[in-house]
Amino acid sequence: MISKLRMPALIVAVLIFRPAISAETVRGRQFSGEVVVGATFSLTGFFDYYGQSSYYGAITRVKQINEAGGINGKKLVIEWRDNRGDPKKAARDVEELVGKFSVSAIIGPLYSNSVIAVNPVATRLGVPIVTPLADINMDAVSYPWVFRISSSNTSQVTALVNFQIEKYGSKTCAIIYDGSDISCSEYAKVFHEKFTARGGTVIGGLSFMTVDGKKDYETPLRTLSEMKPDFIFAPCYASEATELIYTSHSMGFTNRFCGPELWDNELLFIGAGVGLVGSCFASALLEESFRYRPLQTFISAIREAGMDEPDAQAASAYDAVSMLAVAMENGEYPEMVRESLSNMKNMNMVTGRATMDENHNVIKPVLIRVVERKGDRLVPVYADRYDP
Repeated sequence: MISKLRMPALIVAVLIFRPAISAETVRGRQFSGEVVVGATFSLTGFFDYYGQSSYYGAITRVKQINEAGGINGKKLVIEWRDNRGDPKKAARDVEELVGKFSVSAIIGPLYSNSVIAVNPVATRLGVPIVTPLADINMDAVSYPWVFRISSSNTSQVTALVNFQIEKYGSKTCAIIYDGSDISCSEYAKVFHEKFTARGGTVIGGLSFMTVDGKKDYETPLRTLSEMKPDFIFAPCYASEATELIYTSHSMGFTNRFCGPELWDNELLFIGAGVGLVGSCFASALLEESFRYRPLQTFISAIREAGMDEPDAQAASAYDAVSMLAVAMENGEYPEMVRESLSNMKNMNMVTGRATMDENHNVIKPVLIRVVERKGDRLVPVYADRYDP
């Protein structure tokens, strides 16, 4: 779990008290030996628990790169912006980071709706966007400057469907999701297609609604639970999954849930309660027992930085910096960075050996974890692996 005591002060120092940098200073960076990258994360507000994990992952990797000599002998510098989970603010951040700092690339945003918002801006300005977390379906024609580090929703869903059918013999499922969110809706659609293609039956699919500013989980849960599906697929964010599963258990239901990599956050394991036991989710390659050097290096470094339990968001942001650093070794101009990212093959990242496909989606392993109770803790345990 992230050290919450150090985080707010650190963010304030970065976002508020950092001295203003003039255009003359930026132009002079070629002589001062700095490579400048922008970042727009949801460090506060909506999505902040993902943003804070991602922040730790990114700054940890930057520190390592600079201690090892930087990029072609130049120091790597990140200009940070907090978009607060607001797509419009994320788009303004991209405008400012390019216009004021002439950044070579931008890491983030994390929220899929924010990626959609920054896409036309990035295309117009010609700056690569590397998103560690967003999981919308995209192609290189519609998103020519956007690159995704997390596994595609198709890879995650395929792994989950295979596991449910082959491990549990599941034949029926229900789906509950936020229909107003494009990412969650796409997960639901892909899951329906993949599960039925393997002979399963989706006996119910419902979106939870927002009533007076509060999400209503009880109504769709009651309807779907009465259908007695073998499991419920819940493509939603960790905060929503926490409330959903806690509510289900409080209502006396014994549903077995499964979810995407979005679940992989300490918030869920602390708040969902015992109703989470037996549920599974897709995950990055974060199995500490694996004797994989990039993973072991990351785990040691991120714990030293202040995270007790490394998660997928920290690992993906760490990998985003690593991938950008390798790309910028071939040139720092945005066009050159974009070309290098497009041709990235078999890179040993923390989250597995990765290749960028023709649509700018990373192809890499997907793990399945099942939540178990160990003493007074809920622990996600490695159960299976899927290699696209």
